Amino acid sequence: APDQAISWSSAVGFSDWEKTIPIEADQPALIASITKNYVAVSILRLVEQNKIQLYQSLDQLLSKKTSALMRQYGFDLQAIKMVHLLSHKSGIPGHVGTSVFQEKMKNDPLYRWTRDEQIELAISQGVKEPPGTRFHYTDTNYLLLTEIIEQITDLPFYDAIRELIGYQRFGLNHTWFYTLEDIPFNTKSLVHQYVPENDEDSYKIDNSVDLYGGGGIASTTEDLAKYAYHVFQGDVFDNKETLKLMFTDVKAAEGDSVEDYIGDIPCEYFLGIQESGFDGLNSYWHAGYWGTIFRYFPDLNTAIVLYVLNEDEFEKIELDLMRQFTALLQQPKK
Repeated sequence: APDQAISWSSAVGFSDWEKTIPIEADQPALIASITKNYVAVSILRLVEQNKIQLYQSLDQLLSKKTSALMRQYGFDLQAIKMVHLLSHKSGIPGHVGTSVFQEKMKNDPLYRWTRDEQIELAISQGVKEPPGTRFHYTDTNYLLLTEIIEQITDLPFYDAIRELIGYQRFGLNHTWFYTLEDIPFNTKSLVHQYVPENDEDSYKIDNSVDLYGGGGIASTTEDLAKYAYHVFQGDVFDNKETLKLMFTDVKAAEGDSVEDYIGDIPCEYFLGIQESGFDGLNSYWHAGYWGTIFRYFPDLNTAIVLYVLNEDEFEKIELDLMRQFTALLQQPKK
């Protein structure tokens, strides 16, 4: 919250289930689906560089292998546009819900997935619905986007994202694609993240289950807050007006069935970002599977990041703490 000269991080609790290792405020965590915003921002950077267009068809953008696979299973690459991937309205199914993926997660959680394997699992299910029909949140859209980033930049997608966003410029010194990039210098070990309901521990699952654009980034809360702040200031773009493209409203032909991560709070998914009211304030946000979330409040010019390491408690803790933080930020200055 630079308008109030506040930059604050804190941690409470333990980094492991056995409660033997206290959490430190500057420990990084897997941010999971929040990674999608980094991918979307990178695509918008390519748009402003005139290397791609938001309403460009996937035809000619994907690798020959993926293009052939999608055509084999009936996908019309001329009809599917970049905005359909970014807004989850492509009609492409996901891989996570497939029996093959779920059985592998259960019986061999340390299996090392490739992006191509996950894309094939999704595509081989065939067309879910024509593009632009309805909202259907799935990682597959963002796996395809990172492939497109590689095709355009001729770089590994994680290197391209680092350059396009400008990690170094904004001091994102503890942000990286875990296991694809080297751990940054002077960065502490990842915290343990848990989903007790599913008996899941992030240390006991190979992170390739969620690595190639649908998730994958590890970051400290401070780095993520800095990232969110600079994105919504328009600082990461050559032209601040580019930020407006993130809020492109891709109307679905049958009306939006937008999933909401946090209880019943209404929101709308644009291009890698959600928007909703929060106690009378507007907020731009994205959440991730392992109990992670960032919210940027334009009315307060403030970015707030929370990691709740027990994901089962995420909804209650997130809403409670966000309400306390925003209430404090709105108190009159003494």
